[in-house]
Amino acid sequence: LGRGYFDMVTLVAMHQKLNSLLAPLGGKIAYFAGIEQAKFRQPVRPGDVLKLHIEVLRLGSRFGKFRGEAKVDGRLACEAVMTFAVVEKS
Repeated sequence: LGRGYFDMVTLVAMHQKLNSLLAPLGGKIAYFAGIEQAKFRQPVRPGDVLKLHIEVLRLGSRFGKFRGEAKVDGRLACEAVMTFAVVEKS
């Protein structure tokens, strides 16, 4: 598997973390909508432990935006600003 695969998995991990933060809203889930900015600072390899930091920049009734950082061994591996759609959990 190439580096691009692991870069995408890192972005997906950030989105998963976002959903865990939205869980207290009750019955809401965030669906991935887009990537506005993404920078990959160092490769993430199998076995690396990602430390994720998520900051919700905007949360509306239907859409939102967040900024995420992924660190490996205390060093920034990836940072991104992404958008998401907020929908009722079915």
